[in-house]
Amino acid sequence: MNLFKKKVKKSFDKGAQTYDDNSDLQKEILENLLDFFSKEIKSIKKDFTLLEIGSGTGVFSKKLSQSFFLKNIHLLDISSQMINKSKLNFKSDKVLFINEDFDFFKSYKNYNLIV
Repeated sequence: MNLFKKKVKKSFDKGAQTYDDNSDLQKEILENLLDFFSKEIKSIKKDFTLLEIGSGTGVFSKKLSQSFFLKNIHLLDISSQMINKSKLNFKSDKVLFINEDFDFFKSYKNYNLIV
């Protein structure tokens, strides 16, 4: 892992416990994305297999799963602490947590919805 990614990982590991309390802009973007998805893909009668890259605490996927049928939900994040936090926030038999650098993830073809 290069130095930049090590710093990113370290920063998100450090901030995982308080991230949701300090992410007002991200929450606003989340609401806009959910609105977009509801308008654009709700009419598609298809089961979605979701991959969320940089999933953080899993809030986006959890909210998305409350509005759409998601066959599988895979949360990918470089930060082990963010993955641990998302495991606490999002409990479902459909969810798989992946602690990996997205540059080395090889299974993108398994998904029909990537965010």
